[in-house]
Amino acid sequence: MSSCPHPLDSIEIEALASGAEVLTRPDAARHAGGCAECGEAVRRAERVDGWLEDAASAVASLPEDFADRILRIRPFSRAERWSLAVWRAPLLLLLALVVSGAGAIAGVVGVREQLGLGVGLATALGALVRASWKWLFDLWATAPAALEALSDSLRPTSIGWAALLLLFPAGVALRAVLVRATSRR
Repeated sequence: MSSCPHPLDSIEIEALASGAEVLTRPDAARHAGGCAECGEAVRRAERVDGWLEDAASAVASLPEDFADRILRIRPFSRAERWSLAVWRAPLLLLLALVVSGAGAIAGVVGVREQLGLGVGLATALGALVRASWKWLFDLWATAPAALEALSDSLRPTSIGWAALLLLFPAGVALRAVLVRATSRR
């Protein structure tokens, strides 16, 4: 509990510490001079201001690439890649996730159904990986020709620009159709 009957507000203390004019209480300087508790609060604020000024001058004297050197991302070393100490928490979290997932469906789905779901999931993931690689290969093979055709269509006429501008309303309409279709379910 404060022993001062009318303690200074933190804004008034900061204003007195920085030497600025106190707008809310004209007698704040006189009060801080006479009240030991409020005077100590002003002195603490002055010390903090001094520390902040020292820190600002120290930051200004740092080398230009200081933040880049601190924030750089380095790859794991060979020892870190295979260290159990580094990977213990993620492995335990993964194990807990697998056990809790298996426990959640153990009472609902039998072993035969779980095996069937696992095979179906593995098949679907295999097809997804295969399709992704095929898509990336096709994209790599067709991207130069597609970009050249796009640039050729944009140069001489306004048809290319009109087609690009019409993509926006088409996208909005497609989104509206998808929202309506999902809301009917």
